[in-house]
Amino acid sequence: MSVEEKQYLEHYNIEKYERPSVTADMAVFAVMNEENRQITNYRKDPAQSLKLLLIKRANHPYKDSWALPGGFCQKDESTTQTARRELCEETGIRDAYLRPFDIFDEPDRDPRGWIISHAFLTLIDGTKCSLHAATDARAAEWFSLSVEKTARHREIHEEQAHITNSYRLTLAC
Repeated sequence: MSVEEKQYLEHYNIEKYERPSVTADMAVFAVMNEENRQITNYRKDPAQSLKLLLIKRANHPYKDSWALPGGFCQKDESTTQTARRELCEETGIRDAYLRPFDIFDEPDRDPRGWIISHAFLTLIDGTKCSLHAATDARAAEWFSLSVEKTARHREIHEEQAHITNSYRLTLAC
């Protein structure tokens, strides 16, 4: 670092800029056997479904609501480190492969203030993990996902086509 840059940083005041809080949230998916299904044909694989892991919030805001696992970054912690720590604390899952997929940064999206959330996606073998809710999670459970196309709108013109599909996503415990 140059002398000039060091002098600049000595007088730099980071407090003059508004700072958001930063969180990491995880969408954890698994393909698992459907529960309570009796296997009638041992020559076929059992029916499976896509599941999403949710935690029940123990604290406000949204106390007792189901949510994605996640939480606030601690000082000197990357968002990936936060995601791993929060996933373990809230669900008991360790060593999941986490892939960043989006950032949610709308200023008014959280009632607590300006919070920027780094979202991660992971696919795990849900049959090999034992869920254990702790810290600010009251419970952790797998929810079955079903997707149904509800509408399709097509506009076809000479030079372009506009196709819009609408879907209904249903979660069932």
